[in-house]
Amino acid sequence: QCVYAIPGNGKDYPVQPGKSLLICDKAIDHREANSNSFDLSNADFEWYDDSDKNPDIDNPQVTNLDKIYSYTKTTWSLCAYAIARLQVDKNTFLTDYTYKATYINVIGESQDKNAYQVPNAWIIDAVNISNKAQYAWNVVDASLDMGFTYCGEVALDKNRYNKSVRRKVLSTTPDGRKILKDTNNSTEDFEAKATPSLKQ
Repeated sequence: QCVYAIPGNGKDYPVQPGKSLLICDKAIDHREANSNSFDLSNADFEWYDDSDKNPDIDNPQVTNLDKIYSYTKTTWSLCAYAIARLQVDKNTFLTDYTYKATYINVIGESQDKNAYQVPNAWIIDAVNISNKAQYAWNVVDASLDMGFTYCGEVALDKNRYNKSVRRKVLSTTPDGRKILKDTNNSTEDFEAKATPSLKQ
């Protein structure tokens, strides 16, 4: 549904072992509207969507991701996410990697949907997300993720706020660097309903 890229040539923003990037939708101090939220004004990157109906907030101090494609100009949520290395430029991807998906909707009707296809070989890692009660199937190949993880037990779970999914720590090196668990099974690799790292 959405493909965004870190700007540059692929080597401009290296992530060192044990380090991370903070990428968010709105790089603002969300505590101003909700004291239980987070200050994301110092994020590394944000995605920005220009929309007349639901104007997005753009922090000029935070670099925007390059938008390759988004199915909407307004907000969107994740049912799965992946880190990939696109092997072609934006125009080639948008031209050569389209396909028509046919599926059966919840009332049994066949429908078509135009989409974009990212080859599995380009994907470095992928994670399936669902609320626990409504999990039905994975949207990525089992070679990328055999399970799923979650923040909420049911749809619109009132207890889902201030929760996250976080990789389990497999081990810690003598210098304090955490080695995270990655068996390509999110059910086993992630702590569901975890305390967000920004809360610690």
